Amino acid sequence: MTTTSLVQTNNLDDENRLNTNCWLVNNLGHSPYKRCQHCTFRFHNCLFLHYQLISAGLILFSLGAVFIFEGKVSIVIASIIFSIITVFGYFFNKSTESIVEANFSQAKSNKALEDLTKNLNKKVAEQTKDITAKANRLQELLNISTEFVSIVSHQMRTPLTGIRWFTELLIEDSKNPAKQDGEHKLDFLQQIYDSNKRMIQLVDDLLNVSHIETDGKFKINKETLKVKAVVEEVLKDNITLIDAKKLIIVNGIPDDLSAFADNEKIKQVWSNFISNATKYSPNGTTVTISEENDPKKGLVFSVKDQGIGIPKDQRARLFEKFFRANNAVLQDPNGNGLGLYIVKKIVEMHGGKVWVDSEEGKGSTFYFSLPDTKK
Repeated sequence: MTTTSLVQTNNLDDENRLNTNCWLVNNLGHSPYKRCQHCTFRFHNCLFLHYQLISAGLILFSLGAVFIFEGKVSIVIASIIFSIITVFGYFFNKSTESIVEANFSQAKSNKALEDLTKNLNKKVAEQTKDITAKANRLQELLNISTEFVSIVSHQMRTPLTGIRWFTELLIEDSKNPAKQDGEHKLDFLQQIYDSNKRMIQLVDDLLNVSHIETDGKFKINKETLKVKAVVEEVLKDNITLIDAKKLIIVNGIPDDLSAFADNEKIKQVWSNFISNATKYSPNGTTVTISEENDPKKGLVFSVKDQGIGIPKDQRARLFEKFFRANNAVLQDPNGNGLGLYIVKKIVEMHGGKVWVDSEEGKGSTFYFSLPDTKK
């Protein structure tokens, strides 16, 4: 008799559980048999049910024979049939017990294999996810390295070439007394100084980006600082260009306004906003520095200029790494596109936000907020 078509039973590890899912129990009202706790056969393959049906048929047949045929022969036949049923039942029990237990073992093994497969798949998925994350991080670091090499080779070439060229001119002048001109030498030295300053700024920006994205050394150390003093220090650093362009600076920061932030890094934010405003503003225009207290954002600072503005289709990318607006590149080809990216990271590390309002040809207003500004 075949024993295929298995179905899953619940709680296979519970040795004392009776099989309340048995077809006999649910459909014929039989009490659950202890042996049935292991059974996983469907109805049409249930050996015990077959035995019950065959035994019932033989018993009915033997009882009918006793009533139909009188005499010792019928009694003998009935006794033989009952004996056969008894012997058959004994050997049936022995033979089916091993089949049922084997089926239980198989079901238990299948369940164990299924659990093992699930656990293995889970571990493989976790390892794959971890490997993928590490691979993505390695690719990101590789991209950073590639961008670093590209920006260094492109941005440093101009100042290095300028330093070499003006140094050669100074050397030539020193060899030829007739060409010695103090004014020209002073101009050459100024050019060398400016080129060197650009190189230092580029290196600083690249190191800041590296610290932000790779080794976690770009940390925020908050302290109480006077905002107006920081702004005035930045204005002093840019006084040469401000005076050369005859710009009107309106500093609306209150004298007593304090903030709880990293002094050097917030100074870097102000320096970027103010230097950009002075760089891209026409001569004689106004640069306005102001603040307001927003209940939701905290202190909001702004630097407004009347400069070249930003093209509408490029504003969304303004704070991306290495990005510069087309009109800014035309006016000043020496920028590296890292300043606003670093500013955005600094402000976000303080818990604030940075944004811009601008109209091309009419000027820009750069904003940043410090929600946790007061100690």
